[in-house]
Amino acid sequence: MRDLKGVFLVARGITLIDTDSGNLASVVCEADQACYAAKAAGRNRWRRHDRASNAVA
Repeated sequence: MRDLKGVFLVARGITLIDTDSGNLASVVCEADQACYAAKAAGRNRWRRHDRASNAVA
């Protein structure tokens, strides 16, 4: 077996799910917005969607 080495870079988008979350589509949309903001910020970043201000923090 060959020695395989890899590097994984992760961007994460986070949104909170609670009773005010709405439907699944809106939750996924919020997480997508946060993920794209994390990717735009560079390697190994995470961003959280803030539902109160409808923005990524």
